[in-house]
Amino acid sequence: MSGTHPADEQFRSWTITVTTSARGNLETVRTSVETCGFTVDRVLPALGQLSGRAPDAAVAEVAALQEVSSVDPDTSVNVVPPDSEVQ
Repeated sequence: MSGTHPADEQFRSWTITVTTSARGNLETVRTSVETCGFTVDRVLPALGQLSGRAPDAAVAEVAALQEVSSVDPDTSVNVVPPDSEVQ
């Protein structure tokens, strides 16, 4: 199943945190997670993270990579302006 997913699978946004020892090799880790089916949108070297999109089915495969510390779903936070009626 590596790297191939049916077209009808829904992609979600994920944040991948790499191990401390892998932080210097983010491009290598990027290649590995892309092989598992992730589309990497951003590489965040200061945080040791990659963010991107993938179907749920790819998450277990990426989480099993030796260089990966965690794979977490992205969440959105909307802050209402202080003068808004809705608080």
